Amino acid sequence: MGAACSAWVTSGQRLGSQSLLFKVLGGVDATPLCVRVRDEEELIRTVEILEPSFGAVNLEDIASPRCFRVLDTLRERMQIPVWHDDQQGTATVLLAALTNALEIVGKRFDAIRIAMVGVGAANVAVYRLLTACGINPGGVVACDTGGILHSGRKDLEERQEELSHKWRICCDSNADGVVGGIAEALRGVDVCIALSTPGPGIIRPEWIREMAADAIVFACANPVPEVWPDEAREAGARVVATGRAKRTRESLHDEATKKIRAAREHAEALMPAGIISLPPRHRK
Repeated sequence: MGAACSAWVTSGQRLGSQSLLFKVLGGVDATPLCVRVRDEEELIRTVEILEPSFGAVNLEDIASPRCFRVLDTLRERMQIPVWHDDQQGTATVLLAALTNALEIVGKRFDAIRIAMVGVGAANVAVYRLLTACGINPGGVVACDTGGILHSGRKDLEERQEELSHKWRICCDSNADGVVGGIAEALRGVDVCIALSTPGPGIIRPEWIREMAADAIVFACANPVPEVWPDEAREAGARVVATGRAKRTRESLHDEATKKIRAAREHAEALMPAGIISLPPRHRK
């Protein structure tokens, strides 16, 4: 799209509204900036130059795998918090939703098995946050366009320097050595976290029927989820959520903090989770 177009489209429809939410919910003044850069080092340098003028930086719409290098480098070099909305924003909201969903179905956080559909910026961040907060990496089966991630994926091993975050998931997850595609990844798991290609039809109802009892399905692709919610419920999922709900996101600004670490992201996720009081009929 380019910076010239995104300045009108993105700022007007999303970044501008997010700036308003920062102000209304957190009392933080936020200014959307669209920069005309394509090289990641140029982007990093641009953000560094702007540091004296801002108390924190919220990055948007940086493609994977560049987004990981940009975020990690800026967090290392800068003295103010740096946040990538597509990574930490999604992961934090997802963790809050999962916390409540597990309370509904009566399952323990440290005992569930998870299938992750899509291994882009959002789900990589979800994986990192969930495992930092107690999810067993061995109980996670992740699937990208090439199939299930495992240590035998030669296509990813050959690009492990470029795709280091994805290769790390290959090495640390999927303790049972599951191979195949989405259908095999979903078989017997408690939770499906899909942040992949817009559907419907990416996830089939018959695959959801093969999940564990009281399954949780988060089909978060936009603008159309990977599976229609009604189809997922009819297939046996007890809790279903999509990425289309209009929810507000809370911002964090701590002048004394150089980095927003995983533990803090966990706390932020549990805050909105605690806001939602579950009706007695949903408690097991």
